[in-house]
Amino acid sequence: MRKILVIDDNSDICTLIDSFLSEKGYAVTTATDGAAARAAMANTRFDLVISDVVLYGERGIELAMLARARNIPLLLMSGNPNAIEALYSETADQFIAKPFRMTDMEAAIRDLLAPAQAKRA
Repeated sequence: MRKILVIDDNSDICTLIDSFLSEKGYAVTTATDGAAARAAMANTRFDLVISDVVLYGERGIELAMLARARNIPLLLMSGNPNAIEALYSETADQFIAKPFRMTDMEAAIRDLLAPAQAKRA
């Protein structure tokens, strides 16, 4: 089962994504702040990190860089298109603008996890 970490300071968004991805067969961990996200990454090897760009108390880019340092594929999300454009080329493998359709997120996840699946074959 593929492990995904979802980081967003809006717990409703975490719950929504968790429910959707769990139904699709992913093991989902959520974090609503930087400390919880760092603890999760320290204790678990994730196949993918999905992170909001703007988090309360910490910039999502700092967590993105932590994921990048661990060679974990990264999907950034934001309601601020300027934030996505500025960070996407430097840190993320893909991005998605809020609000988004869950099917669009699912397609991005499949794309990001496909290279890892191909390496295992």
